[in-house]
Amino acid sequence: AGQELKTFVDNRSLENYPTGTPVLALQTILDNIQEKHSFSTTGKLQQILTNEQGEVRLVSTENENMYLWDTEGNLLTKFKNHQDIIFKVAVSPDGDYLLSSGRDEKVYLWDLQGNLLTEFKGHEGLVYHVTFNPKSDIIATMAKDGTARLWNFQGEELSRVQGYLPVDGEHISRHSNHLVFNPAGDSLATISNTESDKNTIKVHLWDLQGNELLQSQRFERRISDISFSASGEYLIADHSYLLDLQVNQITVFEGYTSVFSPQGHQLVIANDQGVSIHDLQGNELDNLELNFIPYRGKLAFSHNGDRLAIGTADGTVYLWDIISDTLTSFKGHSEEISQIFFSPEGNYLITGSNDWMQDSNNNMIRLWNLQGNELIHLDKHPNQVQGVLFSPQSKYLATFGIGNVNLWDLQGNRLAQIPINNDQGVMFSPEGDRLATLNIKRRKEDNSIQYTTHLWDLRGNELDSFEGRVNFTHQDSPIVSSHKKDDKLQMLDWSGKEFALLEGFDENPGFGTVFISPHGDLLYMYDNAEEKTRFWDLEGNELDSISGEVIFSSEDNRLASYNSKSQDSNIRLLNLQGKELMEFENEQNIMHATFGPDNNYLVVSDRNGTLSLWDLHTKKRTAFKAFRGLGLVDFVPESNWLASIGFEGTARLWTIEGQQIAEYEGNLVRFSPDGKYIATVDDKNNVKLWESEDLDGLLAKGCDWLDDYLTQNPEVLERLEVCQDNG
Repeated sequence: AGQELKTFVDNRSLENYPTGTPVLALQTILDNIQEKHSFSTTGKLQQILTNEQGEVRLVSTENENMYLWDTEGNLLTKFKNHQDIIFKVAVSPDGDYLLSSGRDEKVYLWDLQGNLLTEFKGHEGLVYHVTFNPKSDIIATMAKDGTARLWNFQGEELSRVQGYLPVDGEHISRHSNHLVFNPAGDSLATISNTESDKNTIKVHLWDLQGNELLQSQRFERRISDISFSASGEYLIADHSYLLDLQVNQITVFEGYTSVFSPQGHQLVIANDQGVSIHDLQGNELDNLELNFIPYRGKLAFSHNGDRLAIGTADGTVYLWDIISDTLTSFKGHSEEISQIFFSPEGNYLITGSNDWMQDSNNNMIRLWNLQGNELIHLDKHPNQVQGVLFSPQSKYLATFGIGNVNLWDLQGNRLAQIPINNDQGVMFSPEGDRLATLNIKRRKEDNSIQYTTHLWDLRGNELDSFEGRVNFTHQDSPIVSSHKKDDKLQMLDWSGKEFALLEGFDENPGFGTVFISPHGDLLYMYDNAEEKTRFWDLEGNELDSISGEVIFSSEDNRLASYNSKSQDSNIRLLNLQGKELMEFENEQNIMHATFGPDNNYLVVSDRNGTLSLWDLHTKKRTAFKAFRGLGLVDFVPESNWLASIGFEGTARLWTIEGQQIAEYEGNLVRFSPDGKYIATVDDKNNVKLWESEDLDGLLAKGCDWLDDYLTQNPEVLERLEVCQDNG
C-alpha cells in the first residue's frame, strides 16, 4: 500500500483524497508500531544470551530438546541428548555455554554449536537448580538428594553442601532461583529446609568450600526465590524479604515479584496495588498505580535503569519510563508473559509467553521497538516548562521555566543551566553562539522596574550584562534588547552598543517588542494602546503608522495588516508605502497570520479554530478546521507544510490543500529553523524531540521496520521497489 501511495503522490495531487490524507495514516501507523519483529519457535523461550560478537541469541526448550535461535527466527542449533523434559536452563555470563537439567536426572554442559562437553554425575534424583558463577568457570547444582554441589567444567566435584533439601520438591518453578552466586563469585546463597524439619525455611550463605557462613532466621512462610543486588550487599527473598549481607531482615514488602536496579541501589516491588521503587532501607521513592496485575516474576530493567518492563497475565507488556513517568503498552501475546529481556543495547525488548499452551503452533517470540521516531527525551524538569526554542542553525535546544534555562544538544545532553528570575525565556544570537536572558528587579527607591539583559556562552558562562529589556519574540535578530532613554527608545545590539534610537516614547504606555524588517531597513513595533503598528528608519526617525498588526513577506516589499481586537475581521495586503493592494474577507476575528515561504500564500487562524489560506495570485481561499479551540499558525521551515499549533495541546501539519499529514501532542510545540525537528512539551514537563518526515521519510522508516522480514523473504523485496534502495 505504501508503494502504491508513493506512485499516487508522485503523479497526483492529494487535494481530493477522501477523509484525510493517507500520509497521515502512514505516519500514525508507523508512530504506533511497537513490534519490531516476531517469529514462531519450537518450544518455550527460556533464556537470552549475547555471544562474543555481541549478537543476541535466544534459547527455547520443548520436551527433551533445547534450541538456539537468532533474532530473525533462524534456528542455529538443536541440542539433543536428554531423554525426558528439560527442567532448567542456565546461560554462562560470558555467553559461550549452556547448562541444562532434565527429568531424566541428567545435567549437561554444551557449547553453542550443540556439542555436549560434560555430563555431571553424582546426584541421585532430579536436579532442580543449575547455575554458573560470574566468572563462567564454576557450576553449581542443587538436587532432590539433599545436596548442593560445585563443579568444574570437566565434571569434577569441587565441594558440596549435605543435608539440605530444595524447597517444594518437584513443584518448584523452573524460573525460580533457589541457588545463586553473589556478584563477586566467592559465596553462594541457597533457599532450603532440612530433612529433620521440612517446614523450617531459611536462607543460607556458603563459601566455595561448602562451609556455612551464615543462615537467616526462620521465615514465616515458604519462599521460592532469592537474588543478590549488583553490589552483593543485599538479597531479596521471595520478592518480599529484604536482607543484608548478614542475612538480617531489613524490611518486609507485600510483593509477589521484584527486581533490583542494574546499579543495585534500588529495588522494585510489584503487587496488585501497583509497582513501587524503594531504596535499600525500605523507603518508597516512586510508585506507579496500575489497573492490571503484573504476572509473577516478570519484571526487567533496561541496562541503564531508566525503564522497567512489566509482564502481565493477559499477555500485555507495559514499559514504564521512570524518568518521564509515562507508561506504554505492548500488545500481541495472548497468554501470560513468561520471559522479558532487554537487548544489550537497550533499543528493543524481547518477550515470550505461554501462547503455546493454547496453540502449540503459536510459540511466538516478539521483539518490540522502543524508539519509534522519538529522537531524545530530556530529563524531567523540576519546574514547569514554559517554552522551548531552537537555535538559528538547529543545533541546540533551549528549554525554560521559572528559575532556569536549560541548554541541550540534539542528542539530549544538557550543556548548561542558566538561572533566571522570571519565565520570559531566552533568546539566541543570530550566529547561535550566545544566549540572552532577562533579569527583572524592582527598585526600592522609587518602586520602578529595572530590566537587565545578561549574555551567556553555550557553556553557561556569563559574558556581559547591561540595562535593557530582552527582545524575546524576535529571534535571530541583531537587536538583543531595548531600553527607554528619556523620551526615546534605545535599541542595543549583542555587544550592548546602541543600534538605533527611536523617537516618540515620551508618555506612551504601549511599549512592546521592536522588530526589524526582512531587508533590515525598517524597525517596527505594535502599539498595543493605539492598536497600530509604528515604523522607524535606522536613524530612528518615525515614519507613517499602519492600523492593526502587520506581518512582512520575506522576499518582496509587501506586508499584510489585520486587527485581532476590533470587529473588522478582514486582512489586507499592502505595499511598503501603506497602499492597499488586496483585501481578503474573513468571517471571524483573526488570531494570527503569516506569509508562506515562497510569499505566494497568506494564511490566518481565527477565533473559531479555522485556518484560511489565500493564494495571492488567484485570491482562491482554502479553509479548514484546524483547532479545537484557539491557536497559532505558521509554515514549517523549508517546506510547503502548514503547522497549526493549538492552545489545547496539539500540533498538526497540513498540506496547502488542507489535508492533515501529521499530528503531535504537547502543550508546547516548536519547529526547528531547518524544518527537520519538532520539539514538544507535555503536561508533566517532559520535552521530546521528533523528526518531521515527509512521505519519502515515512516510507524509508516503514522499509526499515520491514528489514528483518524482507531479509527472510527476498521475493517480497523484489516486488517492493520502494524498499530496494533503503539503507
